[in-house]
Amino acid sequence: MVDRDKLVEYCNKTLNVDKISDSSLNGLQVEGKNNIRKLVSAVSLTTEVIEKAVEKNADAILVHHGIFWSGVRPAITRVMKKRVKLLLDNEMNLLAYHLPLDLHPIYGNNIQIARTLNLKVDDGFGNYHGFEIGYRGRLKKQTSFKKFVDLVKRRINPDPLVFDFGKKFIKTVGIISGGASFGLNEAIELGLDVFLTGEPQEFTEGLSKDAKINVIFAGHYATEVFGVKAFGEHLSKKFKIKHEFLDIKERL
Repeated sequence: MVDRDKLVEYCNKTLNVDKISDSSLNGLQVEGKNNIRKLVSAVSLTTEVIEKAVEKNADAILVHHGIFWSGVRPAITRVMKKRVKLLLDNEMNLLAYHLPLDLHPIYGNNIQIARTLNLKVDDGFGNYHGFEIGYRGRLKKQTSFKKFVDLVKRRINPDPLVFDFGKKFIKTVGIISGGASFGLNEAIELGLDVFLTGEPQEFTEGLSKDAKINVIFAGHYATEVFGVKAFGEHLSKKFKIKHEFLDIKERL
């Protein structure tokens, strides 16, 4: 068991929540029980996630995508009312960490993806508001792009969107999880062989073709399961609490 405020303080400090400007309200978004024995994690906070957390007798939910964002109307009505009511009725704590959990050098989505794909990390990548939120690295040896795509299918998403406009044999890869098509331009400037992110924008296919670069869109959800899962496991070990990842798959 761990005191909620102690857990939140540790999370905020470890993930450096004040380091980067973010549209997410990072940290404790909804206050619940004072003591936490079980934590569940998920990519996005939905009614289904809350209901499953209650089913599993959790005291707190850790997510990448919470419910409070700048630019989103803050009224507690309709869907928001239902979610907040469920959380409050069950005294469920809600913790959310967005960009801090993308860029973290140990538990973050992008470093975890790099490890999953057996990349040796060279440097940060993906400049966003003055911070590099992704990573770029290289494979131990040159391999066929087809073989690399097969690895992505096995370890991240069995059905990625792939633009194979670049080299047939590759070595260097840039990674930014989620919706980060903006990183394609940087990947081109750096002369990387592959750019991997979650979801595309309209301009990406034409730009990829013109620049002759390989691009893999492995899914917003699929590229962002890594951070909450890894950090949730870390919190479980550090504070000796139970943790379970709720794999409520999304199609995007």
